Order: sequence, then structure tokens, then C-alpha cells
Amino acid sequence: MKLAFIVSPQHLPLVMTAGNCLFDASSVIFLGLYQVYAHAGMSRFSIFAFYAGLSLFLSAGLTLSWTGAPNRRLHAASLAEAAREELSGGEERPPLHGLSWVAQLRTFEAAFAYMFLAVHLFRSNSYLGTNKDLLARLGDAETGNTYTQIFAALLPASTVCVPLISFCLRRGGFAITFQLTNFFAVAWNVVALIPSLELQVVASVAFTNFRALLYSAYFTYLGHTFGSRTSGRVHAIIVILAAGGSFLIWPPQLCRKRSPTACP
Repeated sequence: MKLAFIVSPQHLPLVMTAGNCLFDASSVIFLGLYQVYAHAGMSRFSIFAFYAGLSLFLSAGLTLSWTGAPNRRLHAASLAEAAREELSGGEERPPLHGLSWVAQLRTFEAAFAYMFLAVHLFRSNSYLGTNKDLLARLGDAETGNTYTQIFAALLPASTVCVPLISFCLRRGGFAITFQLTNFFAVAWNVVALIPSLELQVVASVAFTNFRALLYSAYFTYLGHTFGSRTSGRVHAIIVILAAGGSFLIWPPQLCRKRSPTACP
């Protein structure tokens, strides 16, 4: 999230959107690693040892890239925020900038961020955890799990929507973008209730765009509303509380496995 605070404010939505969509796209790496394991004859140990070394190298490079000028720019932005200086262009700062993270957590804005993330995080994780079973009940095994593979392949496809999501945040603001997120959420929920295997491709496309909009809008909202000094801590508290709801996915899944007729 640091990068978003050393660029011009008008580029904040683009940076946040790109970062979150690329994070989602990283899931395709393991599909590539599986292909290497299946066709290149490499052992799992060799593949993951190489992957660990690459990750260490990239992490070190990321750390070094923040030394010097970028870190000084971030520090200057934090000081300006604490002093409540005007943004570039003479715009006033959002009212919560400069407050302590404890004070920010007691606001309506923080409560809204928590409720929005908690509801959608539960729904997103529920679908990720149960979609394979849903497709199997609709006959995906007879197609060689084609629709499960389509679903997995579509998850990183949200990167092509980065310009559109950024445009929506800049022009439509949070009100429009949050409602668009809700629209895609309802869309994949409704399609998932229809017992048609072919239609689940529509649900997969809607879900991919839903996740991209959800995290892009949420993190942009955090950065814009709470500022560079405290948004990381505010997010940590919110996501810890919101993630607790994901444990509620387990009981109905366990019930269905033990008694399919009682929990259809």
C-alpha cells in the first residue's frame, strides 16, 4: 500500500486497483508450477526450492527499492498529513487524516469499512470453498473438471479490467463503485442457484469482477479516508475482525458432509 501514497492523489485508484488485481492474478502461478511438475520431470522439492529462492530475491529487491528517495517521499507525505497540509492542487484533506488510528476506528467510516468487508469476505470465501463441490454436483466430473479449470483460469483475468475499475473509482466515486460491487455479488449468487453447469461460466466471470472491485474499492477507500499514516493499522484491525466470520463457513460444510439429506 505504500506505493499509493508517493504518487499523485489522482493516481491512487489506479495504483490500488493494479496492486489488488495483480495479487489475485498471482494464483495462476501454481497452475504453472503444476504444469512444470507434470511435464518437465522436476521434483516438488526442486520446484518449491526454486520458488522460495525467487521469492527471497524479489523480497530483497523490494526492500532495497524503498531505500533513499521513495522512503523520504513517504516520510514527507506522512508529516504533511499529520500537519493537515493541503493536498496538491489546493484540495482539502479528508477529515480523518491526521487523527490517531484509535480515534479513526471509532468513526462511522471505519464501521462501514468493517461491515462492507465482513459481509463480502464471508461470501467470497464461501464461494471459493464450495464452488468445486457445486460444479461436481452439476456434472463437472463428466467433462474432466473443465468448468473447475475455467473458474481457476478466470480468477487472474481481472487484470484486464484494471483501467475500467480505476476509471469507475475516479469518475463514479465510492458510491457507484460499491454499488457495482454489490451488483456483481448478487449476479454470481443468483446464477450459482441455477442448476445449469454451462451457466456457471457466467457466475465465474461475475465473481472474478466482483473480487477485483471489492478489494480495489476497499483499499482505495482506506487510503483515501484514513491516510498513509494509519490505514495499515486500521486495515489490520478490520480484517482480523472480518476474517472471524469466515469460520462460520465450516459448520454447514461439516453438516452437509455428515448428513447430506439434513443439510442439502
